[in-house]
Amino acid sequence: MKTLFKTHGKLPALAVVALFTLLAAAFAVAQEAPAAKPMASAKANSKVVTTKAASRSGGADPNVKSDSDKNNPNLKAPVPANKGGKTRGAGPLPCGVHVDNRTPWFVRIYVDGDYRGTVNQYGDLVGITGNGPTNVYAVAVFDDGSQKYWGPHVFNCVAGDSYTWRLGE
Repeated sequence: MKTLFKTHGKLPALAVVALFTLLAAAFAVAQEAPAAKPMASAKANSKVVTTKAASRSGGADPNVKSDSDKNNPNLKAPVPANKGGKTRGAGPLPCGVHVDNRTPWFVRIYVDGDYRGTVNQYGDLVGITGNGPTNVYAVAVFDDGSQKYWGPHVFNCVAGDSYTWRLGE
């Protein structure tokens, strides 16, 4: 700061305060700005769908093909396009899916019938899938044997787009 004062003469205290305020405001705006999309595309879109919970108790769930997060050492998952693999459907980019849990429950998430993770209470889960029709389904399991579920919902995933699925009570 001494060099600045020597070169330009004395800065009024008001100018120093104004400069500091502008820098602080710019920093705050930068902190609140949304992160860049991981899958940049000239025509990328973002869509939001909100679904309310429905109740179910007992019995097999026809929307769940696999309810396990255990890995089969003989089975390899397909490599996503952004990691060197190919996508399903047309187009070079995968489709992003964001699950926004707006409930007080832990919710299991299924993509195309396969378990993909549990989203925390009021939490978020983000993943990618190939482009084309993608079936999403969610279940909250309770200790009394009852369940609340969302979907199934089908997103027509366009390469490079992202979809947000909001789960409500």
